[in-house]
Amino acid sequence: MGATLRIGLAALALGLALSGAGTPAGAAWQVLRTPLVRVYFTDGYEAAAISAAQLAEQALGELEGRLQHRLEGPLHLVLSDRTDLANGFTDVAYYNRVVIFPAFPVGMGYTTGLSPRMEHWLRLVITHELVHAAHLDMAEGPARGLRELFGHVPVLSTPNAIQPRSWLEGVATLEETRLVGGGRGEDPLFDMFLRADVLEDRLPTMDQTLGLYDLERFQPAGTVYLYGYAWFDFLRRRYGDQALLRLHKGYAGLRYTLPGEAVRDVVRQPAAQVWQQMQEELKSQFRRQIRAIEAQGATQPQGLASSGWVVVTPRVSPDGRWVAYAAQGPAVEDVRLLELATGRDRQLVLARATAPGGLDWTPDGRSVVYSSVERQGAREFADLFRVEVEGGRVRRLTRGLRAYAPAVSPDGTRVAFASREGLNTRLMVMGLEDPGGRPPRVVWQPPPGWQILSVAWRPGPYVAVSVWRPGGYTDILLLEPAPPPPDAAGQGSQAAASGAGAPQGQPWREVRWVTADRAVDERPSWSPDGKFLLFHSDRDGIYNLYAWEVGSGRFFRLTNVLTGAFDPVATPDGRSVVFSWYQASGYRLARLGWDQLRWEPVELRQDADAPGV
Repeated sequence: MGATLRIGLAALALGLALSGAGTPAGAAWQVLRTPLVRVYFTDGYEAAAISAAQLAEQALGELEGRLQHRLEGPLHLVLSDRTDLANGFTDVAYYNRVVIFPAFPVGMGYTTGLSPRMEHWLRLVITHELVHAAHLDMAEGPARGLRELFGHVPVLSTPNAIQPRSWLEGVATLEETRLVGGGRGEDPLFDMFLRADVLEDRLPTMDQTLGLYDLERFQPAGTVYLYGYAWFDFLRRRYGDQALLRLHKGYAGLRYTLPGEAVRDVVRQPAAQVWQQMQEELKSQFRRQIRAIEAQGATQPQGLASSGWVVVTPRVSPDGRWVAYAAQGPAVEDVRLLELATGRDRQLVLARATAPGGLDWTPDGRSVVYSSVERQGAREFADLFRVEVEGGRVRRLTRGLRAYAPAVSPDGTRVAFASREGLNTRLMVMGLEDPGGRPPRVVWQPPPGWQILSVAWRPGPYVAVSVWRPGGYTDILLLEPAPPPPDAAGQGSQAAASGAGAPQGQPWREVRWVTADRAVDERPSWSPDGKFLLFHSDRDGIYNLYAWEVGSGRFFRLTNVLTGAFDPVATPDGRSVVFSWYQASGYRLARLGWDQLRWEPVELRQDADAPGV
């Protein structure tokens, strides 16, 4: 607490110093100095820099006790908001540096396990990377002597760097989970990945998880995070924190060069034998869970012939013929079309469309609007595009708006979408038929820190948005759209491409929160008649499909799958629901008839402490 107070006073007293270095856009870097951290940032990110400094000082204090190591010299922490693909990395060559790409990880949980269950994204990513920094900075015995002679020389004086990558990521994910609410180790997505491997008898051997070679198959959470966490969590529970500390300090003192050597020395058993013990525990745990699901009557979806390891955001064409979806495979990421009657699957357009989330059909069925992450100089930002189903002609709709989660209006004249503005998000609307006309306008501005995740417009009088709020609340909010401006056609303007000078227009009205609790309630879509709102949720510890009946306000659980079900969408005739279904080999499209859904009534209570409720 004392360190946190000093940071606040330092920020107020010292101010912000220009460093003269440039960002990719040419703006000057600034630096915020605290006793343990130097935070580098650009204009507009002052508040984020102060928060990052506070979080970093707190995490370093906690890690000093856990790893019994104090970081040597100041930590250099860079906030670089130049990509919509949230991430971070640590470099301890010569000095300790952490780079954070702080954009909220919309849609990345399908592969990484980073779900909206996290209570605070910046805290989680900073803590994870600072574990790396503290862990890799450890030097004992001979390594300590080499550091005193030669300084922060890579590997020689940072010997923990020779640990397998799954161990490096495993210890960081373990400490992230123990120190931050909503860490990946306690997330239902990690459970889903492990449960599916047990279900399909695909638990990997130890050498397959060490990162020594490509498994040439779908690797949930990169495998190294998932099984690295499972390994260290097992060691901690079976042998205690002191065993982990001896292992890390042994590597830090150049005692070990091979993982098996380290395990045998620390726990007095061969590594393969301990790994087998961990696997047996996982099998016992998840087979019990599988039996419990089956006892309730497990849902058996019909798998569809979709392509890719990650298959998300399916949307059915207005005529019910095609399913458009975003796919990511071992080499290609694209938007694809599946013909429901024949199973014929084809590429519609190459696009990095799985992470930003969302795509939608125009009501005439002639084109698909999607979001794709595109490289723009040194930046990677998401923007909206429109592709024609026949011919594949692509037209760019936005530029530099960091736009994602598009939803087309019922009349097909407008598209609503989420847009990043720094580390905040807003809901915008633009004309679809004349994107060069009236500039996009902000129709709903949530409070700072709230993150819009997905949007559903058609049909009915409301627009449903899923929203994450600090504290780990991910819920669905209904908005009532304002009528379009009378001059929606507008005059040609380059401002529409960038959003510059976009008028606010009439704001959309908040109607009600459909859900308001700590479950992840995401990816809403409407039934064809507008009577039901479909969504996925992890509220029972397993991702399943749910429905909210608009008229009565009742909730229903629709599936009871063994693995996980996501992104539901009803076919236009209302006879079935298409969704993304997880299996150990990856995600695929699946379908259930409307009458095959469980329609099990469930009671959802709103949390009075949920923000905005």
